Amino acid sequence: MKFNFTMETSLGLGKLSFLANSIEKSLNEYLQLSFFSQDVGQLVLSIICLEPRIEPFFKSRKAKFQKAKEMDEKGVIYCDLKLDYMKVLNAPDNELQEYLKSEILNTLPVISKIKIGDFDIVTFEETLRTYLEKN
Repeated sequence: MKFNFTMETSLGLGKLSFLANSIEKSLNEYLQLSFFSQDVGQLVLSIICLEPRIEPFFKSRKAKFQKAKEMDEKGVIYCDLKLDYMKVLNAPDNELQEYLKSEILNTLPVISKIKIGDFDIVTFEETLRTYLEKN
């Protein structure tokens, strides 16, 4: 299963992008041999971190599962991950990393409410939690 971030952020949050890319790369290496579903091939978390003056104009999207269009493909889970701009802007790197990991784990209850064929959310959650706590 693949794990990806998309970024919808205000300018000046390069350290968040760097950290997200680092977590994404190492998590994909960790999940490379894991199996959670015949139906799901990817989880995409959209990181949203906007200046307070812009944030009110952005509505979070409902988490969803998009089924595969072709028989030889797998579906994708999409979920927004909204972060506090001031916390991200002012946090030292180690605190930012812990904050991002915590918020990733906070998406799991949202994802578990989506109806997704044979997706083993319990094993996925355990695997993700184990990885984030160790790294």
